[in-house]
Amino acid sequence: KCKVAVAELSKFPIIAVDCEWAGPRDTLREQELCLVQIANPKEKAYLFDVVKVGKDLFTKGGLKALLENPNIVKIFHDCRWDSDVLFHKMGVQLTNVYDTQIGYACFRRQQESITPLPVGLKSLLAKFALGGKHATKD
Repeated sequence: KCKVAVAELSKFPIIAVDCEWAGPRDTLREQELCLVQIANPKEKAYLFDVVKVGKDLFTKGGLKALLENPNIVKIFHDCRWDSDVLFHKMGVQLTNVYDTQIGYACFRRQQESITPLPVGLKSLLAKFALGGKHATKD
C-alpha cells in the first residue's frame, strides 16, 4: 500500500508533510518517529504508521525516495525536529523543502518587521489561508 501511495504522491510537484514523534522533548535523538502525514494538492492525505510498519516504509515502501526527490517541493512547518528525526532515525536527507515558518520570517523581514520565532501554524493559517477571519490560539 505504501508503494501505491508514494507513486500517487510522486505525480505532484508539491506535497505537504508533517511528522509525529514521541519521546522526551529535551532529548531530540531519543525521539521515536510514530507517524508521517503527507498530503497532495488535491486534498488527499496519506498516513504512514511508522510504529506498526517501521523503517520498511522508507526503504521498501519508497518514502525515503519521495522525501529526497529534488523535483518535488516538500512543504513543512518548522521542520527542524522532523528533519533531524527523519535523518537520524530513517536515513532520510530531505531535499527541496519549503518551511512555512522560515517563509513567514523572510516575509516579515522584507516588511522590515521582526518576527519572533517560532510562530505557530494555526496563527499563519488564520492570517493567510483563512483570510484572517478566524481567531485561533496556538
